[in-house]
Amino acid sequence: VIRSGVDTLMLSGGEPLTHPEIDRIIFGIKTELKFRKLTLITNGSLLYRHADALELVDRLVISLDTLDPLAMARLTGIIPSAAQGVLDNILAFADSRRRLQYEIYPVNY
Repeated sequence: VIRSGVDTLMLSGGEPLTHPEIDRIIFGIKTELKFRKLTLITNGSLLYRHADALELVDRLVISLDTLDPLAMARLTGIIPSAAQGVLDNILAFADSRRRLQYEIYPVNY
């Protein structure tokens, strides 16, 4: 029903990358349902687990409160090394964006 009215889809959450079938869902959105554009909004913590599925994402929106790992840890309650991991994930996927042909939009609140 949704596909008949629009050709773009935005996945957000909570955190959509925590869904146990998110890779299959992303694949189906692009290959079976034939959405022209797919946007994924994420906090960036699980990007590395879904690298193959991210090849099908057209826009990757990463929601951040700060670029400072210690401040991020205080704000989100995660340990500082995990906060640094989020930033490392963002840098790694930013480097691959040209090859994967998606756009990355950092969003600070």
